[in-house]
Amino acid sequence: VVASDIDGHYLLDPVTLDTRGPAPINALGGGLAQLCAMPRFDPHSGNLVAYVMTPGMLGNDTVTFVEFDGQWRERARVRRSLGMKGAVLHDLCATADHYLVVQIGLIDVPRAALGGMVVLDALRLPPGAARILAVPRRGDGPILELPLPPEHESFHIANAWEEGGQLVVDTTIYDGLLDFDPLNPPRLGRGGPLPGSRGEPGGPFLCRHTLDLASGAHRAVVHRGAGGEAPSVREDFGGRPHRYAWVSAQGTPGDEPVRNAYYW
Repeated sequence: VVASDIDGHYLLDPVTLDTRGPAPINALGGGLAQLCAMPRFDPHSGNLVAYVMTPGMLGNDTVTFVEFDGQWRERARVRRSLGMKGAVLHDLCATADHYLVVQIGLIDVPRAALGGMVVLDALRLPPGAARILAVPRRGDGPILELPLPPEHESFHIANAWEEGGQLVVDTTIYDGLLDFDPLNPPRLGRGGPLPGSRGEPGGPFLCRHTLDLASGAHRAVVHRGAGGEAPSVREDFGGRPHRYAWVSAQGTPGDEPVRNAYYW
């Protein structure tokens, strides 16, 4: 049992949940590197797939995908440049031919470095910043980009696969920038609306991305009649076409400070 987050992964006792110590995956991190918060099992290889994102001090940010077997032995490694600085990555999955990762947006690095704010308040959605990246698992082919509709934000991938010359990716999506400030402890947050915000964004909805692997034509269809977060499919369907996906959905409103806070 492993407790995981971007700052580190820790082995837990499977019965008592006592902390046993750092997981071997922690060796990927260090410094300003951002560990994958949610590694995912890949049925194609039988390995656990994770990534580490390393901010570029002089050049662009890089992402390194690493596969581990059941004994925490490294079985594969692919490192690529993200072509920009300040990238914020989140969920990932793997298809037979690609690693997929969600880029939430870009951090305004000077604002974040000056401090005086929660780091996520420095998150921005300039054109092209919110996207799904598909990195070839073998060879050095180009990174494929599946852009989100303008001013939309995604965090999680339900599943992805290749079929008939197309890459299909199912995600959740919001109609704008999600504001996490109401979840901050008292006196540690902003305590007011997000600057430039038009109110709480709609969502989360489900979104299907389709990318033609030959022509590069991309289509994103948002299904507003179906909503929820933390999407998943049965583990052995990972990277293969699925019929059903499960999401966490709000039934009755509770005492959350904002509606979307339920999911977090």
